[in-house]
Amino acid sequence: MGVQGSKEMNDFYEYDPTNFLSSFSGENLEIGHFNIIGKNVKIGKNVRIDNHVIIDDAVVIGDNVWIGNWTHLRPGVVIGHDSEVRDWCYISLKVQIGKNTKICQKANIGQYIVIGDNCFISPGFSSANTKNMQHRRKIENYTIEVPIIKDGARIGTNVTVLPGVTIGRESFIGAGAVVTKSTDPFGVYVGNPAKKIKEVPMGERL
Repeated sequence: MGVQGSKEMNDFYEYDPTNFLSSFSGENLEIGHFNIIGKNVKIGKNVRIDNHVIIDDAVVIGDNVWIGNWTHLRPGVVIGHDSEVRDWCYISLKVQIGKNTKICQKANIGQYIVIGDNCFISPGFSSANTKNMQHRRKIENYTIEVPIIKDGARIGTNVTVLPGVTIGRESFIGAGAVVTKSTDPFGVYVGNPAKKIKEVPMGERL
């Protein structure tokens, strides 16, 4: 495995990049410039990592995965085979992403969220995992309520999913929706708050 880059890149970061690449070896790994990769990272075959990517400790990346520019994977993230996490995404602690799932630009995935197989998440997606805004306050009974996105869900641009919501199997969430309650499998939801307007046509189901 070769390391792309130049002496100028090495001087910019003030270390030899081979130091942070020595803990793993991925077959046919394609890696760009100015990346930081932590300890105990596992990377599968045929993985592409673009530029300015931060991969923290104990991340697991499956085969045939593409990580876009300026994306940050926090500790414990798991990404299944054949998935994509594109430019400017923030994937928080211990998020689980299934197989053949695509997460588009500028998605903000909160900690512990579970995303299934064959999902599509459009640009600007945001999720919340607690109803308690604790900043500089002592809040008793602070709880984490993790959203779950089931297999085959399709989520439009700039959708927000609130704490504890489950996006049902193959649900279709329209652009700009704010999902405050769990959705039915195969339901089409739009608006703020998101409301079901119809069923996903049989011809569009996996």
